[in-house]
Amino acid sequence: DTNIDKIIKDIDRMMLLKESDNLRINELEQIINQLDKKESMKNFLEIGFRVPKIQSYYKKNMNMKTCGVDINNFNVELFRELGYNVFKFNLNTDENMADKVKMNFDLVCCYHVLEHVEDPEKALQVIFKSMNSEGILHIEIPIERDQPQIEYGHLIGFEPNELGNLINKMGHKVIYASNNTHTGGSWIERYAVIK
Repeated sequence: DTNIDKIIKDIDRMMLLKESDNLRINELEQIINQLDKKESMKNFLEIGFRVPKIQSYYKKNMNMKTCGVDINNFNVELFRELGYNVFKFNLNTDENMADKVKMNFDLVCCYHVLEHVEDPEKALQVIFKSMNSEGILHIEIPIERDQPQIEYGHLIGFEPNELGNLINKMGHKVIYASNNTHTGGSWIERYAVIK
């Protein structure tokens, strides 16, 4: 077997939701229900999907039209071959996600991506530009107190509340903030934001 064959055989295991996925999904579904937005959620985007299990969840459970973007060519090509609506996109250099994927989004999930970009504010502008008015962004970053973990490709070490303050400064509304993480998880902050 080639490495590709091994990966394809292991897809079912990779697509299983983990504790961290369930925590995020449950939190986001509570927010959507509290805002009474379930019916208006039509288009979903997962940024930095690696394995498109979150978009698969929203397609199956909320009947949303889903899409994923990732910087990794291999991930994009593999999962496109397997029938997923995925595209290569680089938040450091690409500027118009909606043009590339041919739609705007009501719900965007972006977990552990912003610490990998050179300019988080510019990346957020690109993300918000891809969203419909009143859309929800659910975003999570590690807190590394200005000491990014370079060994994981982190370029930015976020301070506590730094991302929430940046989002507010940009004129968007943080409606929920949490640092709940999975068992043994590192210090994180997660925000739900209305465009």
